[in-house]
Amino acid sequence: MLTNAKLFLLSALFFSPWLSAELSLPLTSLLERQQMANQVVLEQNGSMNAMLVEQLGQSNVALLQQAGYLNQLVLRQMGVGNRAEIAQAGSLNQVDVLQRGDFNLIQIQQFGGSGFSIQQIGNNAELSVVQY
Repeated sequence: MLTNAKLFLLSALFFSPWLSAELSLPLTSLLERQQMANQVVLEQNGSMNAMLVEQLGQSNVALLQQAGYLNQLVLRQMGVGNRAEIAQAGSLNQVDVLQRGDFNLIQIQQFGGSGFSIQQIGNNAELSVVQY
């Protein structure tokens, strides 16, 4: 029996001038326990992109996209009904997000060489960030 539902996902695909590889990985993870369902949907295209996702609580949703090279994404969701929609395009983007509380929404778009960390703590909060 799980005491905490955790999903750690780290993905890396190496690029060389002789090998052109594209990764498109739709992945849905459904973790259930006592009417609890957390969901992660991710898509990665490019090389050497990395994601780390941790979900604790119930009904948290993460929709994540990376396209390009050397992008890093860390998402921690703690609580009930949180939703994160994060898209990284280009190269060398970095984002570290903590959602703690209930029914929070965060939407982030990054386009090339951007980076930041953010903590969304509370209930029913909404945040949208576009970073160039």
